[in-house]
Amino acid sequence: MESVKLDGESNAGFIVTAMRGEIARRQAEGSGENPLVSSLDALAKVEQIGIKAAEEIGQLVAVAREELQRRKAKESE
Repeated sequence: MESVKLDGESNAGFIVTAMRGEIARRQAEGSGENPLVSSLDALAKVEQIGIKAAEEIGQLVAVAREELQRRKAKESE
């Protein structure tokens, strides 16, 4: 993913753009599904992915914060 993201583009921005492209591709493909329902399903999936990504990013930040505090405490000993 990192190799195809634009400079300065966030992971979330990349995922949203990719999902929009996939929605458009599937609609143009004529899968026989109602395009509105398909789009709504895709948006719901984006929401789920975004929520999970936010939770995981929060966990990473917490780990980084704890490690930083641990290292700072070790330095001041």
